Amino acid sequence: MRAGDAEFVRDQATDAMRRVASYRVDADPGGGLRYSVEYERPDSYHSSSIYDYPGARSNEGLFVGNKRYLGSCDAGRGGCDWVGPSRREYLLDVGGEASPAVLPQWPVVALEMATRLVLSTAGGELRLRGEVNHRRAMAANSDRWVGSIPDEVLQKSFNVDYYDSHPAMIDAVIDPQTHQVKSITVTADYVSTPEPLVSGFHIVFTYSKFNEITIEAPE
Repeated sequence: MRAGDAEFVRDQATDAMRRVASYRVDADPGGGLRYSVEYERPDSYHSSSIYDYPGARSNEGLFVGNKRYLGSCDAGRGGCDWVGPSRREYLLDVGGEASPAVLPQWPVVALEMATRLVLSTAGGELRLRGEVNHRRAMAANSDRWVGSIPDEVLQKSFNVDYYDSHPAMIDAVIDPQTHQVKSITVTADYVSTPEPLVSGFHIVFTYSKFNEITIEAPE
């Protein structure tokens, strides 16, 4: 493989993801929590989170333009009790908490920002591995789509300076035909320091349903 092939494949993938009209991302961050986010351009999202135990109801967040709806849904029956619309917050919700980690574009932005990329074509698939400050990727994505994260939050809650020198590993699988991202895994070391506490991070994001999703406000 020629020098620069990894960056070329990365640019093809991030460009392909910018051009799709909609997609879904599923993630399992651990602790029994599973969540998914569906996205439709230009600014509609449907987030769903549920804890993995019998009888659990999923927490739903629906953002259509500048309108925000919250719902509690019966996973077995599919019925939702919606509250809204209200003025949209600048971050999506998961488990009742605002988090830029829920925005489905940020792992793709992390791939865009990644350095020391290595390309593998084993098994007929395209795979990119590299390093990235995943917290800065979350912030950069938030800047692009929903609003800036305050500097004090970046330093105190995101520990962005720490991850500049202790970057996460990123592992992306890319469809060789469409160049769309199939999955992105982000792993940061489990490291604690006296101040602040630096938590670990390992999560696989799986992308699907490209150009198949329509998001509408509840009736």
